[in-house]
Amino acid sequence: MSSSSPRRLSSLLIALPLMAGCWWFASSFLGGADAWIFSKIGGQSAYLEGSSMPRVEVPTTVEKRTLHPVSVGALELDDEQAGRVFAALPLGPQDFAVILARLQAAGVKTLGISSPLIWQTETGDMSREIFCSALRKIPQAAVGLRGRTAASADFTPVELQNTAIPAENISGDVSGFPSANRALPNGFTDKPDALDIVWAPDWLEDEPLTGRPTTQGSTSFPLFVRWNGEVIPTLPLRLAMMARGIRPEDVKVSPGRELRLGTRRLPLDANGRTRLVEARVQTLDPTVVFGSSPAPLPEAVLVEQPATAAGNPERLGLLARTCSTLLAGESVSYQRGSRLAQDVVYTPAPLQADMVMALKWGGGIGLAALLLLPFFPALLRRGVLLAVPVWVLYRAWICPPQWFSVCGAFLCWAVLCWGVARSSARRRGVFSSRRR
Repeated sequence: MSSSSPRRLSSLLIALPLMAGCWWFASSFLGGADAWIFSKIGGQSAYLEGSSMPRVEVPTTVEKRTLHPVSVGALELDDEQAGRVFAALPLGPQDFAVILARLQAAGVKTLGISSPLIWQTETGDMSREIFCSALRKIPQAAVGLRGRTAASADFTPVELQNTAIPAENISGDVSGFPSANRALPNGFTDKPDALDIVWAPDWLEDEPLTGRPTTQGSTSFPLFVRWNGEVIPTLPLRLAMMARGIRPEDVKVSPGRELRLGTRRLPLDANGRTRLVEARVQTLDPTVVFGSSPAPLPEAVLVEQPATAAGNPERLGLLARTCSTLLAGESVSYQRGSRLAQDVVYTPAPLQADMVMALKWGGGIGLAALLLLPFFPALLRRGVLLAVPVWVLYRAWICPPQWFSVCGAFLCWAVLCWGVARSSARRRGVFSSRRR
């Protein structure tokens, strides 16, 4: 039996338990040193969750934002509903003027109209003026402009040009937004009366997200439309901007991230939709609204005259819920609280969280190193041992916000160096130095 065999055996019996003890000691008592190392690596003060370092909290001011829901009325005027109130169908501009007058008298301050605005017979200037006059009496009122994407684009309607979001306020890809490049004709197209109306994109041909949305979950009606490359607010967002006094210059759009509506921030998906929160919708019955004793109405109402006789109550409901979410008031309060003194919280890495797993892996690697490295040439052996701390620091640097005991790894490395040096054969060679 070689004389070095007892030395190797004793090195194994001493080094392996000593390495396990070093790992346990560092994990239990050197959490502060590990936190210092991760803070230096990450460039921010680190707190190691589950380590021995004390949890230090500092007083801070916590901002709390509270939403105050706004109820929005939904009034559908399909042929069946309108026929219960009006003797002649389809509705003309004078009929709409009567509707507007009744809503204004009931206290409605914000009104959106989604309608094709197509009359079967030519309407005179007087009937259109009556409609516009009734619309002007409502403080915030907008009418939906229907459009489509044509092979040959038309100029952007002048009524929409001043409502586009400035290009410098848009960051990201807007190709997912519904698009149009030509307005569909209506009873006010190419008439001077159109300039007296606030318009906003509403229903787009061959765009399911605006024409017949199927979602009834937590996603809103699209808030934006690309019209000849410009990003223009749709009817619900336009109403909210008017009600809150927000200009296009005060809106910042980041598709897939967020929408900044004045001081308010809302999540925004790639299709220009937000999450519906605190939406309240009141379905209005035309016979009650236009009855002799009308019930109290919400201050905001959306009126839809569907393009087809069957109607689409799901679309009107989505429009109303979207408007309710956007109109919701937001109050900000500040409360005294506390937060961690550190900037980043690191969770334990799998090997750090499971001590048994750490001992198995660490013991296996340590055993292999103690058995094999003594037979390596001295230069190669030293290179492998010197690479270990470099690898440990590299793992700590590339690791996600997870931590492991760097101090424990270095202590185990020191014990490994001692065990390998004690077990190495004593010989002189090209890659070794003379040992006694």
